[in-house]
Amino acid sequence: MGSETFYATAAQVLPTLMIALVIEFGAIFRIAKEATKHFGEEVGGGSEPQWTDADLVTGLKIALGAAAVFLIGEVLALLALGFRWFNVWTFSLVGICLLVLIITVVWIPLIRLLEETLR
Repeated sequence: MGSETFYATAAQVLPTLMIALVIEFGAIFRIAKEATKHFGEEVGGGSEPQWTDADLVTGLKIALGAAAVFLIGEVLALLALGFRWFNVWTFSLVGICLLVLIITVVWIPLIRLLEETLR
């Protein structure tokens, strides 16, 4: 179904998308850690922390899901190149993995910016 060029491109684009997600998740978790650390030091009291444990667990689940999608797509792209599995199943799965990571790369920063704007 897909050509060798498609799988070679996917094998190069997937790690690039994952690097972008790692940088974004690192920034999000650093902000969350600082927000929860400074919550106990506030003098005014009565305010709630901006990041709860449930938010951090949700972020971790999203990060692990993105890592799993990356691994599945990358392994399939490399196997398709190595064993010349140019069929509809590998094409579809690699395409879905690319699509999911592209949407995640766009979605995560937009959600973070929206949340910062609403504070």
